[in-house]
Parts: sequence; structure tokens; C-alpha cells
Amino acid sequence: MSVNTASLFCNLVRMPSPSGKELNVAKFIKAYLKKSGMDSYFDGSGKKVNSSSGNLILELNGTGPTVMFVSHIDTVETGDSRITPIIKGGKIISGGDTILGVDNKAAVAALISALVELKKDRNHSNIVAVFSVREENGVMGIKYLKPRRHIDYAFIIDGSMPVGTFMTKALGQTPFEIELNGKQVHSAWAEDGINAMKAAGIIISRKRLGRHHDGSYVNISGVKSDAQINIVPGRTSLLGEVRGFTDRSISMRFSEIEKASKEACRLTGSTYSIIKKRSEGAPPFNMRSNTGILDIAKKAANNSGVEFKTGEVKGTTEANMLSKSGYPVIIMSRGGSMPHSNSESIRIEELDKLKELIISISRCAK
Repeated sequence: MSVNTASLFCNLVRMPSPSGKELNVAKFIKAYLKKSGMDSYFDGSGKKVNSSSGNLILELNGTGPTVMFVSHIDTVETGDSRITPIIKGGKIISGGDTILGVDNKAAVAALISALVELKKDRNHSNIVAVFSVREENGVMGIKYLKPRRHIDYAFIIDGSMPVGTFMTKALGQTPFEIELNGKQVHSAWAEDGINAMKAAGIIISRKRLGRHHDGSYVNISGVKSDAQINIVPGRTSLLGEVRGFTDRSISMRFSEIEKASKEACRLTGSTYSIIKKRSEGAPPFNMRSNTGILDIAKKAANNSGVEFKTGEVKGTTEANMLSKSGYPVIIMSRGGSMPHSNSESIRIEELDKLKELIISISRCAK
């Protein structure tokens, strides 16, 4: 059977799937694939990432190498408001009071449609399709993926650049906490205390925040203190993150944070410690150039009639995790515009192009 990808996409976005609550959508996908003659299975990642569902995995036999496609099924919605997709002028939008869910159900719909088409013959590579969980909040069920087959090439389907754009690098992320310790006293005797909050303020004012020339950035997003309003805070913490395209870049930003923290403590008499929460973040992703995956992407784009381009992701993706695990991986854009907003949309033409590109990759890798 042939799949109307736009109709399938609309059905998917009508079903809530916020991070951690993906099971209903996963069951729908599993049943849809089963009806099309394809068996799939859940892995054990759900318990590890506190999700109602594990990653849903399908294997489709072909010939030659094994290509893996990954599309996450969670969205940034809360699930409290029902998403109503509207087709207008060849474009799919929401009612305007919710997101649409292009990120990433457009990729999910296109991948399912492609699998149904590819199932008709074996003129394609071996395929592993992964419908992954907990991507949006960074927990990432893909970290615990253990496919039964050796993977030769991995394509992460995500991102709102035009279909045919392949991203070869993505920012790594390291969350951090700066603990500042002073001396707590009642505010009536403030001169006897050391205000750790003041040190925090100096760090924020002196450390350059935002994007740097190399694409890295530092963000401080929160301040913690247990002190009441009549207490000079003896302990304050700053919460934030550093992102960069290389480990060296991330290290440079932390050196600057260290310098600002030392100066703040020198001026206030406080002490500090910087806790880097690497296990909660992700390493930078830089595509390995010797895998041949970019050649497959270029050939597939040309064969499917889309313009081939390369780019970078100013965020952290599932490719970061798979690359760390040794997979030859690249990110392919799903299209759409204004992700994570109530103005999110995608053209039906983009969905069809994405489907054809997935099919073309499966055949070019053969």
C-alpha cells in the first residue's frame, strides 16, 4: 500500500507525546508497521530514562550494508492541550494556540512512509529504523540503544533546515554549577558576614555570556540560595551551561568562568568550586570524514531531486550520543519552520521530499 504522508503526520500530531510519555504514539507506530507487514520491538531504554516507552526498533532486510535511521517521537508539548493540525494552501499548521509537532513527527511520518514503500522490494540496503524517546529534554533514550545488527551508517532525521541539508557537526553541552561560599549572618550584622550573592553578581556582570566568535556560548540561567530575606547568604550557586563545537572550545569557556570566579571571590572574600556535570550533557559532534556517509548523502540528494547542502546544528542532538558510541553518523534535516512555537509549520511538499530522500539513501547505500 502507499501512504499519504501528510495524513499520517496529522494523525501523529493529534496524539500527545511529551518527553517521558511517548507510549501511546509508540504503540500506534508499532501497530501501523505491523499492519504493513513489519514487526518491531521495544528496547529497555524506557526504565533507564524514566519514560513510559523504550525506543521502538524495526529491522528491514535488504542487501549490502546496514543503514540506521533515527527519528525521536517526543515533542515539546505538555500534553495538556490537544493539537489540531490544519491543512491550508499546501501547508500544515496548528490552530495557533499550540505547537504543531513538526519536531519531530514530520520525520517520524516520512520514515514510516518510506519503510512501507521499501518493504515492497529488496532493492535497498539492510535497514534499522529507530523511533527514539526523551530527546527533547536531553535525557535521550538513544544513549542506551543496542541494535542487534552492526550499523554501517546512521542518519539522524531532525532539524528545520531545508530537506537535502546534512549537518556534519553539532554543539556539545556541559552543564555546570558554581558553588560560592561566604559567611552567613543576620542582616543586622551584615558587616560581619561575607555575602556569597554579591560574588555571584560579580561573576554574572564580568563573564561574557552568550555566543562567542567560535560558535560556543555560555549561559547562566539560575541562582540558588537558601537564605531568608533577613539573612546575609553564606552560600549561593549559579547554574548554567557551556556549549561548543570542540572540547577545546568548551575548555576555553570554562577557563574564563574560572577566572571570573577567582576575581569575584578575591573582591568579596568568598570561596568557590565549579562542578562540571558532564554526565548530564553531551560531547561535541563532528562527523568523521572517512566513513563515506557524506558521499551517500550527496548521491541520494541528487537522485531524489533535492539540493544537497551541508550545515551545522547550533544545539545538541542524538548524533552527539551516537558519535560518542562510535557510530558513523550524520544529521539530515526534516524541513519545516519555527520549531517549538505556535507558528510551527511544514509544507506537504517537504514531507514527500523527505520520504523520497530516505528511500534514496536506503538504495544508494546498497
